[in-house]
Amino acid sequence: MKKKVAIIGSGLAGMGVAIQLKEHFNITVFEEGEKVVGNSKSFSISCDQKQFTIDTSFNSINNSEEGLLSLLKTLGARVKPADVSFGIQQHRFGLEFCDKGLDGFFSQRKNLVNARHLKLFLEIKRFQSDCLSDANEIKYSNYTLKQYSKDKGYSSELLNNYLIPITSTIWAVPIHKAPDFPALMPIQYLKNYIISGRNSNKNWLTVENWNDLSTQLRGIDIQINKKVRFVKRQVEFGRMIVVLFFEDGSVEKFDTVIFACHANQALRILEDDATNLEYGLLRNFKYEKNTVKLHTDSTVMPENKKAWASFNYRIDDSGKATAIKWVNRFEQMELTKNYFVSVNDAGEVNEDAILKIVEYEHPLFDLKTTKAQNQLEKLNLQPESEEFEKTTFFCGSYFKNGQYEETFRSAVDCAGAVFQSQKYKIAELKIS
Repeated sequence: MKKKVAIIGSGLAGMGVAIQLKEHFNITVFEEGEKVVGNSKSFSISCDQKQFTIDTSFNSINNSEEGLLSLLKTLGARVKPADVSFGIQQHRFGLEFCDKGLDGFFSQRKNLVNARHLKLFLEIKRFQSDCLSDANEIKYSNYTLKQYSKDKGYSSELLNNYLIPITSTIWAVPIHKAPDFPALMPIQYLKNYIISGRNSNKNWLTVENWNDLSTQLRGIDIQINKKVRFVKRQVEFGRMIVVLFFEDGSVEKFDTVIFACHANQALRILEDDATNLEYGLLRNFKYEKNTVKLHTDSTVMPENKKAWASFNYRIDDSGKATAIKWVNRFEQMELTKNYFVSVNDAGEVNEDAILKIVEYEHPLFDLKTTKAQNQLEKLNLQPESEEFEKTTFFCGSYFKNGQYEETFRSAVDCAGAVFQSQKYKIAELKIS
């Protein structure tokens, strides 16, 4: 008889580990929301007498990520080409530019003879060159973005008008916390996905419609609107099992539980049943709530359209920052109307132009979390008790850098640990 495995969370981590284990275990996925891969909030929009879907997240996928793409295909997701480009607006200095070639960087033609802007251009080129070697430099694993910038002798212009905006846009980091962000994350991201010859914008993809993802997958029981309140581990008939208690009052027993949710959610569900190891590691991960607006107000974009990019970082006169996705460019849609997604809008979006407002919860990374990340594999390797077989496993975006492909890799590692604990061979994994 196959053992019963409960997976809490139906994001890419949860669905990824479920699909890999389903041939060997009876899998049940519990999702507290209304749809799988709940991290993505997509909405149907009508324009030019057509219906299409807009994803309010900022994530993109590189077409070299075969395992992730295989997972999405299994889930019934269709992918399409996407454009990845970055733009910066500094209202205090009247500065606008983007990274789409010289025409975008010098979208304000006056900057062709502006010494500061020319210096910024040269520093960006230098930084891109430094990335190739610094991405694997152990020394920088203990550096914040600000410390790295100082160590390299970069100007405040590069830090404030390039490194911080891109970091804040990709990871939804508040502008005042970005200087303390772990330096290696943006260095490795920019090396692997923007700079290196392995990838170009032609290789970027996005999911066409997250709402199309299937909830009817052979070998997996997916239960939506089923919130797990807490989990208890107990001995029954001489072996350790896990008991899930649900918000609706129901209770169910499993042989194994996999927490494929946020670290803070896992800790909250475990409550006082958490081991010293689980508590000691999971407590290091904090999350930030971000308000996201889907709208059609183009006044938040640069005055010069040559400076418009897929991802734009706007800093207003008071220093408040907003990350803005230009949906039309990112998804390469030819429409008569422009659509935008603003994260933590400072009140500049016209209320009449707002179509939807949603909230996301993103992990906050700092040097403390990166140190904890280095030990997270222990959660999936060390038994909760020396007397019994391991019952509890973890995966999710907080294991890596928060991006889709790294979240999926955490699911691969988690599945491998489950197989190992059950004496299966890692080669039996369906997706690698």
